[in-house]
Amino acid sequence: MRIATDNLNAVKAFKRGRRYCTSSERPAADLWRSVWGRLDELQWREGLLELVWVKGHATDIMVADGLC
Repeated sequence: MRIATDNLNAVKAFKRGRRYCTSSERPAADLWRSVWGRLDELQWREGLLELVWVKGHATDIMVADGLC
C-alpha cells in the first residue's frame, strides 16, 4: 500500500524505521509512537506500506496527469 504525503521529512524518517522515528531526540516522537503503535495493531510487516513524497500545492493538470 502506498500512502502519499507532501512532507518529505516524514518520508525520510519512515524509511529509516521505528527506532529512528520514535527516538526521544526526534521531533514529534510522540506522534511517531502513535503511528507505529497503530501499525502494530494492524499487524504491519515491513514492505507492505510505502510512504511516498508528492509535491504539495499541485495544479489541476498535475492531478489529471497522475503526478500527485
